Amino acid sequence: MTIERFTDETLMAYADGELDAETARAVAAAEAADGAVARRIALFHGTRAALSEARDARPAPEVPDALVARVRETLEQAGAGGEEPGRVVPLVRRAPSRPWVPVAVAASLALAVGLGAGLSLRPATGPDIDLATGPQPGATGLAALEASGVAGALSRLASGGSEQVAAGEVTIIASFRTPEGTLCREFELATGSAETVAVACAEGAAWDLRFAVASGRADGAGYAPAGALEALDTWLSGIGAGAPLPEDEERAALGRLAE
Repeated sequence: MTIERFTDETLMAYADGELDAETARAVAAAEAADGAVARRIALFHGTRAALSEARDARPAPEVPDALVARVRETLEQAGAGGEEPGRVVPLVRRAPSRPWVPVAVAASLALAVGLGAGLSLRPATGPDIDLATGPQPGATGLAALEASGVAGALSRLASGGSEQVAAGEVTIIASFRTPEGTLCREFELATGSAETVAVACAEGAAWDLRFAVASGRADGAGYAPAGALEALDTWLSGIGAGAPLPEDEERAALGRLAE
């Protein structure tokens, strides 16, 4: 049996109940026959549910005007098929394997807002990730950086370094500073079933989670959402993230945290 392939936009529309009846039936058939398609749809359902819960649970905090303007500008460029070179500072030199999806940019804004309000999120492709104890049924998502050992890894490891902590394996991708001079670090957390890309920033001697998005399954069998890394890059551009710190500057910055 030949399984029809669908774009991410179509699957997102299916998860939102916005497809016409004929296309919805075709997607439903593919979902039943193809586990990869089913996982992708489950991810979009989970993201929608998480953001819906966040809206219901608390009033939305004020979003910085610069971030809103940058996201809006990026979406307009995407709709026109244009892309202004050099707008985004890529922390990680990863070439996207697919065209980025504008919806992912909007999702990144929502995720950043949620985290700013204290929202805990979880990848929809696997069990909840509690950074204090690892994957747990009923856990509250990305939380407790300090208790989990993730904060310690953020304070110690140089970019490129990895360390096993209670929640899984942490890999530091890069360090950068915000326009205000705050030290931030991009990292990946791989659990037994999922991967999360995140950014945390130093708040005194502690670390504050600023951005997080599920990027796929750690075993490589799952689906990495198109646009996840592009959404991160757009968010970084929106907050005015600086270029990755050179090794010596990063080492000095981490040393000052320990003082």
